[in-house]
Amino acid sequence: MELEVRSVAAAVSGFATWEVDALVRRRTAEGSAAAAASLASLAAVIASLPDMDVPPALAHSAEDALQAAAEARAAAAEGRLDAAAVAARAAHVAAESAFFHPDILSLLYFPSEYKMAVYIPLFLPTLMPILTGLAWDMKFFVRRRRCAASYRAATRAGAVE
Repeated sequence: MELEVRSVAAAVSGFATWEVDALVRRRTAEGSAAAAASLASLAAVIASLPDMDVPPALAHSAEDALQAAAEARAAAAEGRLDAAAVAARAAHVAAESAFFHPDILSLLYFPSEYKMAVYIPLFLPTLMPILTGLAWDMKFFVRRRRCAASYRAATRAGAVE
């Protein structure tokens, strides 16, 4: 049994056009997938920190990544592989810069539980005299109201002149 096999002759030097196209397509897909993964991770991190304000620079980087990913997809659909590869790389870079923004990193490594652990020892000694003074003032206010109420009751009864 004989098989008829046809092959394309290899170039003497360099890469064939189809090899370059395959490599560019692969790198475009990898760049777009990496950008999507970074943006999904960023969304998960932001969702896990409910008290975090999103800095404008971070939002701008995320928007740039989304816009570049859309450009990469459109260029790939039109067959412009070079433009798609450039846009996919830009999307990946913008998504990574948004994910590793310094404000997010500082919040990740200093969560709100640590803030409480740091600030309670600082403010508790100040808060104790304030609360004690407030309790004394409340006690004085209650006594004064009772005394005024008993004075009014005695005045109505005619006991005090």
